[in-house]
Amino acid sequence: MAIWASLRSTSFPLRAIWLLLALTTTIVSASMCGCQHRYALLMDLYSATNGTWWLNSSGWNTTDDCSVDWYGVTCSANDVTSVVLTSNRLVGTLPLSWWNMTALTLLALCSNSLQGPLPGTWGNMTKMVSLQLYANSLSGALPPEWSSMTMLDTLFLYSNKLSGTLPSVWSAMVRLVNLQLYSNAFNGTLPASWSNMSQIVSLFLCANSLQGTLPASWSSMSQLSQLCLYSNSLNGTLPAAWSSMSQMTQLYLYANSFNGTLPASWSNMSQMLTLYLSINRLTGTLPASWSSMSRMTSLYLHINTLDGTLPASWSNMTVIQVLDLHSNGISGTLPSLWSSMSRLTTLYLGVNSLNGTLPESWSNMTVIQVLDLNSNGISGTLPSSWSSMSQMVTLYLYSNSLNGTLPPSWSSMSQMAHLYLYSNRLSGTLPESWANMTQVTALWLYTNSLSGTLPSSWSSMSLLRVLYLHGGNKLSGTLPTLWSTMVALTDLRLSSNML
Repeated sequence: MAIWASLRSTSFPLRAIWLLLALTTTIVSASMCGCQHRYALLMDLYSATNGTWWLNSSGWNTTDDCSVDWYGVTCSANDVTSVVLTSNRLVGTLPLSWWNMTALTLLALCSNSLQGPLPGTWGNMTKMVSLQLYANSLSGALPPEWSSMTMLDTLFLYSNKLSGTLPSVWSAMVRLVNLQLYSNAFNGTLPASWSNMSQIVSLFLCANSLQGTLPASWSSMSQLSQLCLYSNSLNGTLPAAWSSMSQMTQLYLYANSFNGTLPASWSNMSQMLTLYLSINRLTGTLPASWSSMSRMTSLYLHINTLDGTLPASWSNMTVIQVLDLHSNGISGTLPSLWSSMSRLTTLYLGVNSLNGTLPESWSNMTVIQVLDLNSNGISGTLPSSWSSMSQMVTLYLYSNSLNGTLPPSWSSMSQMAHLYLYSNRLSGTLPESWANMTQVTALWLYTNSLSGTLPSSWSSMSLLRVLYLHGGNKLSGTLPTLWSTMVALTDLRLSSNML
């Protein structure tokens, strides 16, 4: 799934943004007067991480003049309170001696080439508020001793090579707001005791090897806004008790082995913006009560075993932009009321058991760009009114039972790039007006009952690479001379016609 970039760009809590800004403001320190007693410990870091090779080591190892700043070090109230050496080409290990840096509140050594274990003795840094060691090559287990860092607000250890289990005793970190451990190799279960982290807002544990079920006790994390658990080996059902997570805005649970039904009680998550539950083993119907998630912008439920019908009540999701339900067992008709989803840009409903006709009212979806209804049992004609979908780029209606003619009015879909209408029962001629689809690159109309001649005007489709008109059609006449200008065309199939 290509969502990793989106994870990095999603709106993190304001407190986390403040901390990131703090990194830039503390990178240049005040003088070191009053902190001379820390010189030896600072030089332990310098030596352990090949300080002579740092990108910036200004002031380091200057011991005869305390007015000289040490790059990245903040001296306050006669002690070192922060060290920020992000992306500074540190190579080596974390110094064991730093358990003595007891006044540190901020340590950021991220985006370097650090390796080796996390020192358990660092648990002695009990004033630590923000510890950021992400994007290195650190290995080994999470030290249980770090549970004594009870002032921790932010802990970023993602994108390393850490392994082992999640320490239950870390439940003592009750002030944690932002914990990010994704992209490591952690295994074992999710500690039920972490329910004590009642202040946590962002918890990212995705892309590991975690197992077991979702702890019902985590329902006490009532401030949780972002929870990422995708790409693990988690199983079991979705806890109905999690309905108490009423501040949840982003929940990523895809690519696991969850089963059971979608909890109707999750309708209480009325602040939800993005919900990923795809690529699991979920069953049952789509809860009508989820219509209360009226702020939802992205909902992914594809590749499960969901059934039942599309709830008309979901028309209340008026700001939704992406809805993906493909590859399930959903039946029934396309709800006309979904026309209220006027901000939809992407709708995937392919590979289900839908029937009925294409709703005329969906012409209200004027900003839709991708619509996939392939491999269903949809019948009836192609609505001329859909010409209002002028931003359409990809339209998949193949492998259905559609009949009638190709609407000339669809020529207004001037942004169309991929139009797949094959394996239906369409008849009539190829519309001359479709020449206006000058952005189209793939047009698949084979295995229908189309007739008439090949329109010369289609020569304006200068970007067209693939044109399939073969198999089952009854096109006649000759190849238009003007088509010689379609120089991008690499795959043209016209067999089994009357040309």
